[in-house]
Amino acid sequence: MTGTVVVTGVGADTAIGTVTIGADEAVFTGHYPGFPVLPGVCLIEVVRSVLLTWLGEVGPLAGLDRSRFHRPVRPDEEITAAVSLVRGDNGLACTATVAVAGEKAADLRLRFRSGGAA
Repeated sequence: MTGTVVVTGVGADTAIGTVTIGADEAVFTGHYPGFPVLPGVCLIEVVRSVLLTWLGEVGPLAGLDRSRFHRPVRPDEEITAAVSLVRGDNGLACTATVAVAGEKAADLRLRFRSGGAA
């Protein structure tokens, strides 16, 4: 999946990043014919990409503690991910709200292990 993540806002433990996934991306092929939708796992990757752009390094994904999908994300829509994180001895945890055009698309809670980039 391509698309350049731009981190537009950073606080002590928060960041906001945006990315647009083009209609030519392979992830849209067959998902779904006549009504292309970005798969939910790609929204998780968007959050991870925001973290990587912001922090420079993130350990491997250790868990998806919560996921709620509220609306489909279509090709060429600008995706905004607002991420808050908590650092711990075993890595970091984050909550993220993913939105498109001001509409909530997903709420996610993820955990990443310490120990290098994934």
